[in-house]
Amino acid sequence: MRRTEDHPPLVVLGLDITNWSSRAQFAFCASGVFVCFLLYGVAQEHIMLTWKKGGVHLGWFLTMVQCAFYSGFTYLASTLGKNSAKSMYLPLNKDHDQEEKKAPWTAFALIGFLSVSTIGLSNTAIEYVSYPTQVAFKSSKPIPVMLAGVLILGKSYSWLEYVATICLCLGLVLFTTGDMEMNDIQDISFQPSVGVGLLCVALVVDGIIGNVQQKTFAQHHVSPADMIMKTKGVAALLALLICIVDGQLTVALDFSSRYPSSLIPVLAYSICGVIGESFVMAIIKRFGALAAVITTSVRKAFTMIISFFLFSRPWTSTYITAAFLVWSGVALHIWGDHLLRSNKKSVHIK
Repeated sequence: MRRTEDHPPLVVLGLDITNWSSRAQFAFCASGVFVCFLLYGVAQEHIMLTWKKGGVHLGWFLTMVQCAFYSGFTYLASTLGKNSAKSMYLPLNKDHDQEEKKAPWTAFALIGFLSVSTIGLSNTAIEYVSYPTQVAFKSSKPIPVMLAGVLILGKSYSWLEYVATICLCLGLVLFTTGDMEMNDIQDISFQPSVGVGLLCVALVVDGIIGNVQQKTFAQHHVSPADMIMKTKGVAALLALLICIVDGQLTVALDFSSRYPSSLIPVLAYSICGVIGESFVMAIIKRFGALAAVITTSVRKAFTMIISFFLFSRPWTSTYITAAFLVWSGVALHIWGDHLLRSNKKSVHIK
């Protein structure tokens, strides 16, 4: 495959895969997403269970470390010359550099605030609900999007999208019920009422971020690399402030000094997350957002299954039914989005 206008240079982690076949490119990127984020999920659940057993609550500390890694990694990648993160997304020319410099920090600050909110609330929620429940909620972004579309914008959706949303809602209810049942089975108790509340807020904020990012990209022509570096940098500083005010920084330093090995999964979690994000960005650039959604959705399903095997979580009928409903809803939403895109293309061709 030659470099053309339709297929611009594609560099992932410094490796130029532009001349690979489309199948090889997708297989490489999808494999990277699976490996990195499966390890990411295992590390996150291990971290939270370790902290929960130790009687400490460090969700915002984990958020600070994660955001700092994202920002720092992207900054380092952006200084590597032709294989930098910027060259992955935008041509390095004077016009683009000038346009990026005009972007105000207020735009990055807003997205950074939204980013730290959704990540921090999600991480904190794992202290009160099971990891599979958190994954299920994070996969249910279409719910707030559709609610906002119907209640605020007066939009109408297809029957398939309504069925998919109903499946998602029922699945989330059953996952919450499953966590309540687990209080009678496992030593570590859950508090679904608190965790679900945090996840609902995180889900709404997550739905807002996409619109704000899209507006910022359109108005200021910012590269995704610059977006990640600056917004995650702001998010890391905000998380640090929360840790200081809440006392989590002191607790984290004390816990880490007593159990140095506890930092290993934290570092693994952050590294796997930022590398995995690079593969996701590559899929979006080369194959589109729908391909990325399908890949990450399948990955989340596998993460949920692995969680039950590795952490000895009972396969109750409630959890099994909940998982079936959630992933049926996700699959129906993806199918509906595919049909919508196909109809638009056919109308355009005519």
